[in-house]
Amino acid sequence: MLNKLFKNERGNVVMIFALALVPILAVAGTAIDISRMQSAKIQMSSLLDQAVLASANLSYTDEPEALIEDWMKSQVSQFGYDPADLEVTVVSNVALNSKEVTATARLTMDTAIMYMFGQDRVTIEVDSTAVQSITNIEIAMVLDISSSMRGNRLTSLKAASTDFIDIMLTPDTLNTTSINVVPFGGTVNIGDSLFNKFAVPMLSPTTIVDPDDDDYDIGTSVETSPFRFTNGETCIEAVQDDYDIDMLPLAGRGQVPDFWRWWNNHPWCPEDASAVFLNSSNPTALKNHLNGMVLSDGTGMDIGTMWGLKVLSPSFRGELGGDYPGRPLEFDILESQKVMIVMTDGAITAQNRPEDPDIGNVHTNRPWNRAPHTSAISNQGNRQNMQTTRGRGSATTSSSNNSGVGRFKKACEEAKARGVQIFTIGFQIRSGSLPDRILEECATSTSYYYHVEGLDLTATFQSIAAQVNALRITQ
Repeated sequence: MLNKLFKNERGNVVMIFALALVPILAVAGTAIDISRMQSAKIQMSSLLDQAVLASANLSYTDEPEALIEDWMKSQVSQFGYDPADLEVTVVSNVALNSKEVTATARLTMDTAIMYMFGQDRVTIEVDSTAVQSITNIEIAMVLDISSSMRGNRLTSLKAASTDFIDIMLTPDTLNTTSINVVPFGGTVNIGDSLFNKFAVPMLSPTTIVDPDDDDYDIGTSVETSPFRFTNGETCIEAVQDDYDIDMLPLAGRGQVPDFWRWWNNHPWCPEDASAVFLNSSNPTALKNHLNGMVLSDGTGMDIGTMWGLKVLSPSFRGELGGDYPGRPLEFDILESQKVMIVMTDGAITAQNRPEDPDIGNVHTNRPWNRAPHTSAISNQGNRQNMQTTRGRGSATTSSSNNSGVGRFKKACEEAKARGVQIFTIGFQIRSGSLPDRILEECATSTSYYYHVEGLDLTATFQSIAAQVNALRITQ
């Protein structure tokens, strides 16, 4: 019997189980407590994220520490934890138009099983950071008011652009947003203030006032000649070197004469109602100016884009007037973003000039019905090139070319090199055409180019406003 007893192994399972019970309980208990800790950490992390995001809001003026701590302690009790076991530390940095909040929450909680093995309490820790910055935004709206924009097109542009003003200028953004309106027809009317800085003086001994047709001949370099006109508007000539961010030479540019090329009563130099309106955060004044725009002959998108770049350039700081004497800001300044919107409904036209400035209608001027100065596509002012410009318009050119397309590309490249975000709009232009291609190329990205086939521009400007606001606020 003793031999049978010693040889019987059926009781070993109980013995082995009894011996293994303690480590089994330890492992199972640890797993249960780890699961509880993980669940608590997820809850804490979610609560802390909510509190930090709320405290980083620039509209919240109280101390972030108080908001986060009160919120966390009121919420943890709902999950069965003692608020006394919660420790919250908060660090906040507030700068111009920005706030960064970083918080750490530590919760000490009782263990459910592990206390039997000497681990009474455990501590979980979560971190969260939120940043909200309302960026200083400077916007240049470069808008086509050429003769082809007559009728419903101009009406649509006015409605869409004024809607854009309402979206961009709200009570929360008035102190950080400045808008420049740069309408362009044949060229750009820069207004009295800028004109008086850059046009050659009327009384200078070198200035040619009201030149006759012999002085103002097609062979003369109109851009660099010191012409002034007693009945002219405030438009000045631009040269190839002007298509960058630099300041223009004071008293160094000739005046564009008063004439029209295709449409009577649509002057090449836009009327004062369509002059630039700069550096403003006044919604009413901006919308009144946009609604008052009238048509101008020609499509000088190259000139318009040049001035769009200039009014965003820090070299023009203090020269623009308006609501912000300290703008334009530097290109690379923190908490600042510059945006240019270029909208057109057609190809760039040659920078025509009358061979006789006394005759306002270029059509009745001299043979061939042409008066090219700088052409749209080539840098040669000959008859063959003018026919190419007015015809198929299929040629392309580099940004180093002294032409409308080349100058436009140069201004776009200069802007993008300085971090300006460029949105372009092709309004009822043929897909795949030269203006379609160069507009897409000018935009900061493909998604920033809008090819609009219908008459309604409002949705396009609303989309651009949404993207600009996305650039403005990061959180």
